[in-house]
Amino acid sequence: MSRSNRRSAFTLIELLVVIAIIALLMALLLPAIQKVREAANKMLCASNLRQLAIAAHDYHTDYQKLPPAYLGPQKDNISPPPAAGYMAFSWNYQHVGCLFLLLPYMEGDNIFKQGQFVPNLSLDQPPYPGNGSSLWYFNTTNQFLARYKFKIFQCPSDELENLTPTVGCFITLHTANGTGGNVLTGGYVPTGSGGELFGRSNYIACGGLFGRGNGGNPYYNGYHGMMMNRTRTSLGNVTVQDGTANTLMFGESLGGQSQVRNFVFSWFGCGQLPIAWGLGQPGLPVGNGFYPGPPANGGCDWYQFSARHATGVQFSFGDAHVGTIKYANTAKLAFSFNVFTADWSILCQIAGYDDGYSNDTSALID
Repeated sequence: MSRSNRRSAFTLIELLVVIAIIALLMALLLPAIQKVREAANKMLCASNLRQLAIAAHDYHTDYQKLPPAYLGPQKDNISPPPAAGYMAFSWNYQHVGCLFLLLPYMEGDNIFKQGQFVPNLSLDQPPYPGNGSSLWYFNTTNQFLARYKFKIFQCPSDELENLTPTVGCFITLHTANGTGGNVLTGGYVPTGSGGELFGRSNYIACGGLFGRGNGGNPYYNGYHGMMMNRTRTSLGNVTVQDGTANTLMFGESLGGQSQVRNFVFSWFGCGQLPIAWGLGQPGLPVGNGFYPGPPANGGCDWYQFSARHATGVQFSFGDAHVGTIKYANTAKLAFSFNVFTADWSILCQIAGYDDGYSNDTSALID
């Protein structure tokens, strides 16, 4: 009779060694997996931006002009009165954003056709008389439609739908370059009052440096975006001036601060942002709650283009190609004419289509 000397199990020491090796391999592989996932997310984000640009080109084919960024006040060179006075001034207009106008070119025609507007979506609409019921939000059907969620409007790196903003959701944004100065303002629905229910967007048209008008600081009126409030810009206009390949069309924005999100943007109503405050980099602290701090302390907030990507913010250009604009030293120190950086100046140049500048942008564009 013989006995086998084979063991039926691992010893405790052997198991611990195997577990340690597996843990070490996972620690080595996890960063690589995260990099691959982020690379895939960035590619999908770029695809979304390209699809938006192509939709704008299709709109141009039908109407011989690019869509307006939004349908705000007819005269955006008039600075609105502050606070509640602005509400009365501005709500006489539709305030529909360009993403809604592009729905028929992005398989969203069924939602587009259900929209209800007073009186219509005309670019020439005068102020609507009465109580200002022209704003899209004052219609319950539009409120329902605005709750639709479109993946193509969201950057997968941000997980936008999985957060609740601490303050609310912007339903409109408006820039004014008028006699009272330069103003970026808008209206939002607070969280808890329905603001958390609206479908959101990371993508928004680039409205140039600030806007248009005959007042305020003339420097800020020198870099017009190809899509702004009620504009009728054609691709031909852009081509013969700065060129479509040199001008920003759509860009990314978190819609609020990066660590604890204070605001988000509604895709239905938020149409454009100016480039005035530069690019906001997530994870860095913000300034005093309105203006960002110095570039090394820039952070991001609702008034800035920003993204979750490590190196910069992705934009689609007028010819529909997509590029990354590096964070670099683009954050604006203060909203004044004489405080700016070289990177910020280049950013202004590529944001405007009719400024006439052609300085080298290769250091800023990846």
